[in-house]
Amino acid sequence: MLALALVAALAAPADGGELVRAVRVERDRERLLPFVSLAPGQLLDAEAVRRSVELIFATGRYEDVRVELVRDPARPGVEVVIRPLLAPLLVKVQVEGDRVPIGCA
Repeated sequence: MLALALVAALAAPADGGELVRAVRVERDRERLLPFVSLAPGQLLDAEAVRRSVELIFATGRYEDVRVELVRDPARPGVEVVIRPLLAPLLVKVQVEGDRVPIGCA
């Protein structure tokens, strides 16, 4: 998943690209911001978005990382919204039944 469709959506327009107006991380902002290599005022770069998504995904805490580009005709540039989706965590393991390990009987 890793936002593969995003690369096509981020293709630079013919005029040389869009400026990043803002970057918003919707979950665990303080923890994840160091993994985001985009900053307001920079040109939107598909490779930087891909790298950021991969680094966030690699933490193992998220099952998916979605990226949305928000354009506002009244404002120049694009807002990049990063939405990490938490992965289900293993909370409890309970074993029931025979206490003899398989293959030892």
